[in-house]
Amino acid sequence: TGIRLSPSTPFYEFEQRPYCEEAYREMFFTCHLCHEATAFDGNDAVRALGESWHRHCFRCAGGSECPCSGVLKDDVAWGHDAQDGHGIMPYCQVCYRNKFTRRCPSCGESVLPGVDKYVKA
Repeated sequence: TGIRLSPSTPFYEFEQRPYCEEAYREMFFTCHLCHEATAFDGNDAVRALGESWHRHCFRCAGGSECPCSGVLKDDVAWGHDAQDGHGIMPYCQVCYRNKFTRRCPSCGESVLPGVDKYVKA
């Protein structure tokens, strides 16, 4: 917000930098999807993929073909930036596999590094 913080002004700190309450809320408690404020106490918010999300907005971005109907099991998401201006968006493992992973040239199955076992030749 550009206001100067006086020694008596309450402030919030993030990564060793001070923020007034208004700037702190705007930067760290605004939902990445709908751009509305999340509760300051974090009760309706999820912090994931480097962003804040309303719990109901933190859904798979896979669209209508998503087999999980958008629900992320245990709030686990795979993030991907489709370079469409929306930034990193959450995907369930099935949608992430179908859209973004490499496929085995022999069997056509997707290979997800860190999850699937494979040999790099």
